[in-house]
Amino acid sequence: MAAPALTAVQQGHLETLAPDLRFQLEQADVPAVLQARLGELGIRNVALFSGLDESRERVRAALIAELPIDPTAGVAERLNVARLLAAWEASRLHLQVSEKNKAEARLGTQQRLVQPNEHHAMRLAVEAAVGKLKDKEVPAKSVLAAKLEQIENNQPVAELLTEVASLEDSELEAYSAVIDPTTNVLKIKPGKTLTGMPDNPEELRLRHRRIGLAWDFLATKHALRPWLSKNTTDVLRRFSDYVLGSQVAGLVAGDGHTPTWSMVLHFELEARKSVYRWIRDGEALSLEDAFSKATHDMELLNRHLVIPFSLRAVPPPPTAPSAWERAGKPLRTPGKRTIAPSAADTPPAKKAAKLMKTPDGKPICWKYNRKEGCTNTSCRFIHDNDTEENVSQGVSRRADLKSCLADACHAAGLTFRCHEVDIQRDEAQDVLSDSFWLRLLNQVRRHEFTIIFMSPPCSTFSRATFSNRSGPPPLRNSDWPEGFPWLSGTLKAKAEAGTMLVRRALSLATLASSENIPWLLEHPEFLGATDAGTPASIWMWEEAVQVFQATRATTVAFHQCAYGADHRKPTRVAGTWHGLRTLGVAGWPRLDRAQRYRGPLSRTCGHKHTPLIGTDEHGDFRTAPTAAYPPELCKALASLAMLTHQRTMSSESGTGEKQARSSDTLENATSSAKIHPAEALAACQSQGEVSCNILLEMFELLPGENMARDGVTWNDSKSFAIGAYAVGGSLSGLRRNSRVFPGVARVLCNFVRSLDASFTFTAVGIFRNLQTAPHRDSGNERGSRNLVAGLSSFRGGGIWTQDGGGQEACPSDPSLGPGRTLEIDSGGHIVFDPSVWHCTQAWKGTRTVLVAYTPRVNESFPAAEWEQLGALGFNLPARRGASTLGP
Repeated sequence: MAAPALTAVQQGHLETLAPDLRFQLEQADVPAVLQARLGELGIRNVALFSGLDESRERVRAALIAELPIDPTAGVAERLNVARLLAAWEASRLHLQVSEKNKAEARLGTQQRLVQPNEHHAMRLAVEAAVGKLKDKEVPAKSVLAAKLEQIENNQPVAELLTEVASLEDSELEAYSAVIDPTTNVLKIKPGKTLTGMPDNPEELRLRHRRIGLAWDFLATKHALRPWLSKNTTDVLRRFSDYVLGSQVAGLVAGDGHTPTWSMVLHFELEARKSVYRWIRDGEALSLEDAFSKATHDMELLNRHLVIPFSLRAVPPPPTAPSAWERAGKPLRTPGKRTIAPSAADTPPAKKAAKLMKTPDGKPICWKYNRKEGCTNTSCRFIHDNDTEENVSQGVSRRADLKSCLADACHAAGLTFRCHEVDIQRDEAQDVLSDSFWLRLLNQVRRHEFTIIFMSPPCSTFSRATFSNRSGPPPLRNSDWPEGFPWLSGTLKAKAEAGTMLVRRALSLATLASSENIPWLLEHPEFLGATDAGTPASIWMWEEAVQVFQATRATTVAFHQCAYGADHRKPTRVAGTWHGLRTLGVAGWPRLDRAQRYRGPLSRTCGHKHTPLIGTDEHGDFRTAPTAAYPPELCKALASLAMLTHQRTMSSESGTGEKQARSSDTLENATSSAKIHPAEALAACQSQGEVSCNILLEMFELLPGENMARDGVTWNDSKSFAIGAYAVGGSLSGLRRNSRVFPGVARVLCNFVRSLDASFTFTAVGIFRNLQTAPHRDSGNERGSRNLVAGLSSFRGGGIWTQDGGGQEACPSDPSLGPGRTLEIDSGGHIVFDPSVWHCTQAWKGTRTVLVAYTPRVNESFPAAEWEQLGALGFNLPARRGASTLGP
């Protein structure tokens, strides 16, 4: 039997309970009605509840008399008494342990503790608001314990970044020994879990996220602290953007150099110290206000960054010239002379650099390059030149992408400059080095490149590791895309390096798009599950997919053997280059329910190839040679690079933006240059199942509307509707959103039909945090039904509907008679008669629901618009209003 719904008054009393008492009561399954009664009596925290009396018998008598409860009425009432007594005993024990721990913490003989059940309860509460958290994001118990003490004393203090450990870091707990000054007894107490300093921007963002989550965790227990901001995690995210943005880490001096990473970390710590000092001194009312002040305080910036940065200035390393330059036009670089593409300005020849390996990793035979040469017919090494020639002089060492680009530029009359970032060629070009990485980002910001191609290492993502037991083991899979948590030593370092390189490639793609620089990313195609498991793939990473959607990237897949390779090697590219659909098949990877690959590439390529599993006759892995692109693919990429450059130049010169982004951007979530982000996301979902998370993401991208229904709203309330509308019984038609967002309409209709294929509807709306008062939908078609589906996670929020079979009174207006509450679960749905009285129940969390319904339209509804409704996917009723008008 469902618990009776709380009235608005009872809900208000329930809200007065302290989180720690609510936790104890809910752990004991005490009904919400009794919890609200405790709030009404003023018993609102653990201390008051546990102090009701000294004995269990007296507490039992007091609860029976005051709540009141009649244990003689039946088993249900006796169980309620037992639950309350269990909560009282747990609260009493919790208070004793907590007070003892506080006292020992003040003496320094014990660390402030957070119990595992408390940690778990706080995590669940935060996850209900922000979604599932990974262990590496969740702050360790030692971090929460330190923050808890600061909250209780109203004295927030800046922590060292080495102390901001995660739950994953604290699997092995640290302990320390101390002598109790009151008893002179040696005691063992839990110590702080420490971790290393963040050595890159992504790790710093993760530390900030842990700090924000720590405050949000503890806000569930101390919601009445005025300086604890709502959603401090987002406050710290904005602080990360500031520290890693152009004002701090991206600050560029007149001579081109940027602050060192140690300078950035020093400023970051001083900024957080100032934030907490302003809270303690009353100069800021909340953490949000204090962090906002830190990002605008020029004195803080000058004292702790600009002045030290100016005093420690060093000359920057030389930067690469622009990758493209039109013939006959000079190349201008900041702080350097003008270099014109003429014979007089041809740089002097320099000694060619020695190469130890080919680009595909094969060792080069040094004897072959000596005067006498190599005469060994069974030589295991590659007989190739070991010098890297200057391709701008027209000498090509081999048919790689660089030489093909040089040939294409020479044929088009363009001067070619290429800046290759490859640690195998130059150890100084380490993308994992923060100084090199920040310098590279600044080059992109200064538009020193006009086109970018990225191919991050894929060895740790290789599908072959799941099939070749004699080779290296898998380091990640689809469940652990960032690397298995049990890895250690060199394997862990290798997996982390591979993850970081992909993340930095995605960051570079995002930056390039914001600077309108075309980019392209290449990686192996995701081919789904194997018998040994499902490999990880960047094409299925949530953060990667978000980048591709945000940048409106086009993607295609192809077999490299189509370009003359000796192996099939399915490959995928994504980016903002033009003409990509000429390379292969458009569309993102499609899988069946067993996670097996179903396209867009065919299962076979039409050729016979030697399997790439195992080693060759020389003992080398067969996958090694596949790292190099076949010559024909290099030529195809070079041609697309030229096309992209020409269209970019045409767009910048004003000859037509529509021509610059043409037909290859309509599929795979990219559409045209002016497509709305919601339509781009809808294009990705048109052929597959639609999840609630996708609809929530799409809803965030869509514009909000004025609430059409009276009710209680909040600051974040929002609505969006699409399909037919009807006003007053005489005015009806097709909503404007149906024409502006046709892709969104199709996705929403597909979602409704997936819930109930026979359900008829002509309109769909999404509503966030709208609590409707009792009403009847008199504007709906007679005999139609309403379908309501839960999209987000929330507690409560069901629909009370007047129903002769129910016995529940309306929580807002008991005079409406009996009814029943239809509960809505995330991912579930309900259907009810909208012509009877109904209203929304109270809820906890963010309540976002989808509603499908049928407005009452009349004969004046345009036939063309009725046909358009059917084309968008609405399940149209047999009749429209009083007349039978077929489409």
